Amino acid sequence: MEVNESQNINIVPSTEEPIKTEEQKTTESMLDEIIEKIKVTSRFMVVGINQSGKSNLMLHLMKAIRRRPEHKDNGIKMTAFDPTLNFRYKFDSIPYLDRTRIRDVPDSIQDLIVDIPFTTASLKRDCIMEVLLRDFGHKRTLKMQHNGVNPYYNFYIIDEMQNVFGSYALRSKEGETALTIFSESSNYAMVIMGISQRFNDVATGVIERCAYFLVGNLSGGNELSKFAKITGKKIANMTKSLKVGDFLFIDRSNLESVKQIHVPIFEQEGTPYPYEEQSMKWGVKERFVNYD
Repeated sequence: MEVNESQNINIVPSTEEPIKTEEQKTTESMLDEIIEKIKVTSRFMVVGINQSGKSNLMLHLMKAIRRRPEHKDNGIKMTAFDPTLNFRYKFDSIPYLDRTRIRDVPDSIQDLIVDIPFTTASLKRDCIMEVLLRDFGHKRTLKMQHNGVNPYYNFYIIDEMQNVFGSYALRSKEGETALTIFSESSNYAMVIMGISQRFNDVATGVIERCAYFLVGNLSGGNELSKFAKITGKKIANMTKSLKVGDFLFIDRSNLESVKQIHVPIFEQEGTPYPYEEQSMKWGVKERFVNYD
């Protein structure tokens, strides 16, 4: 049938929820439980060798964050730092910002991917620290204004977290500040979720402050030895047989109960789109920027 271009055609999107398998429902339920635990302690790491499925797992965790009831009520704000284009092209329909084009990362957008395509580790670190330091001060002010109550949670996803929290990075002049923010983040409802290929690349002081981990296959005897110091040899050896998409959920307060989770390939709902200051005014959340 020919359609006249002047005709107005209203396309009504389907409101039907996709049918989920029992495995998908189980995975979602486990991820929701994990996010609830992380939300309380505020410090968390995903660790595994290259191509173990870490970024795919984080995409599922990011969706789980946005699935929470508090998110719908503006009680959660999510910022994902993306140095390797794992989120900008693969996550759902939220804005992304190219840090080479836009200097200042806005604090008014509820969900945002920050593309930091710098080859120098120090530049990546500086981009992330600018946001963390700004928000740390902001959340302290808000907590005072709300009589000691944090009005909302910030979730930060940091790929290649050793750029900020690695042993070498913490020896820089900004390292003490980075460790302070990481250590005190729970006081201001700032949840830091990092990704790294190796425990050995991340500062020991940061690892010791994490209560939870999702761990995939690990590489080399040194890495297994580092992990064994956290969990014991039995659990460390379990990682040797993990396949792509398989992870162990480690609760350091309950090492007798280690759960294995398999995460399928992430299915996008839409695609990320570029942040434009003028066109994004609708996304400003007053509670995220209100100092009054």
